[in-house]
Amino acid sequence: MHGGPSTGPRTAAGLARSKQARWKHGRYSDEARQQRAHFRELLPECKELAFQFSEGMTLEKRLRTLLSRM
Repeated sequence: MHGGPSTGPRTAAGLARSKQARWKHGRYSDEARQQRAHFRELLPECKELAFQFSEGMTLEKRLRTLLSRM
């Protein structure tokens, strides 16, 4: 026929194009994983803040508490 079946990309540029062609949504990219990890770190503190505000702690008192930890 025409020389046989394709052996796929061999150059760095060809490999990069092939990798980009398969890109679907980016959920498992390094950047997305880092963002999810950062979100998981912040979530417990956000929940604590929400609980404290629902219990009547004022913003001023919460800020003083946070600043005293630094």
